[in-house]
Amino acid sequence: MTGNGLPDLIAKAFEAACDTDGMTEFLEGTAGFFGAQQGAIVICPLQAPTNILTITFGIAPERIREKFAARAQPESAFGRILALRPGDALAQNGGGKPPQRVRHLLGGLVTIDEHNLCIMALWRQRDQPPFSEPERETLCALIGYFRRAINVNKRFVHIHTQHKNAVAVLDQTPRAVIILDQDGCPTYRNFEATRVLSKDDGLSLTEAGLTIADTVARDKIQGFLQQIRGVEPGQFHADRLSTVIPRQSGGTPYKLIMYGLPFEPAQALLNPSHGLAVLMIFDSETLLDLNKNLLHDFYNLTPAETALAQSLFMGKSLPEASDHLGISINTTRTQLRNIFKKVGVHSQAALLQEFAKSVIQG
Repeated sequence: MTGNGLPDLIAKAFEAACDTDGMTEFLEGTAGFFGAQQGAIVICPLQAPTNILTITFGIAPERIREKFAARAQPESAFGRILALRPGDALAQNGGGKPPQRVRHLLGGLVTIDEHNLCIMALWRQRDQPPFSEPERETLCALIGYFRRAINVNKRFVHIHTQHKNAVAVLDQTPRAVIILDQDGCPTYRNFEATRVLSKDDGLSLTEAGLTIADTVARDKIQGFLQQIRGVEPGQFHADRLSTVIPRQSGGTPYKLIMYGLPFEPAQALLNPSHGLAVLMIFDSETLLDLNKNLLHDFYNLTPAETALAQSLFMGKSLPEASDHLGISINTTRTQLRNIFKKVGVHSQAALLQEFAKSVIQG
């Protein structure tokens, strides 16, 4: 055995689980450690067995694909490896002339589950020393670390994917959403929250963090955050804070709802950005608008009917909406009747209530 020492390979095993570049370095280091002239790592999705990922050393990926395609044959290299238990390894030494095995094989089944499998294989030329039992045991131990690294990485990938999906959803919502860390500073804000904060109208973001001009609202929020921090470890504090934040411009106040997030002191110590609370801020200026595309998608309203619906939702009376849109009152009444029929209501009050509680705002 030559090349990098085993501790170096163990460290590379955890790097390899994160990206293909790290996997290439791990394979090259492993081949050097065992004095192999060729090597391959094969990852195969079980639902798409032809769409495999191959990492190779000293051999063309196409050749590995051919070998892997013949895995159903019991005496094939990958067939013998697939007969192992996950985490195990084998040493099969060749000799003689074709059609007998002419290379020495050292390989193992790294992992297999309902989603995919991962195999590692190393080859020495026939004129090289055969693989020994201690080498098989060493590869088996190395595969164990590699297997654990893959499983840990899978969990991180799953968490990361969930995080990205959640952020994608939150960024599209018309409500402002802000997550505060243990110091009360925002660690996340969606697009609507960025828009609200940029107004700097009683609520803003400075170097000191989230800044609230009104002292009453600020004290309420600080008191609630202190209450969350005092929760016993492992206990989820489901209470919420509901308050208003006055605008310095004198406009309609923001409405704020804050929820405490699950708090674990150990996690907070290791990760200061660990979430403490989530804020939802309702801006009446945003809510006084209806999404014309969704009005068409949900109710099949025409552009003219959509314009009337938006005018009514903004508080205009029927005559005011008629003047605003430049149409006769009779045309307005006809359009309103059509809207009632499409939305499934029988009065203007019911129509506005339907819009107010629907997802077509913003």
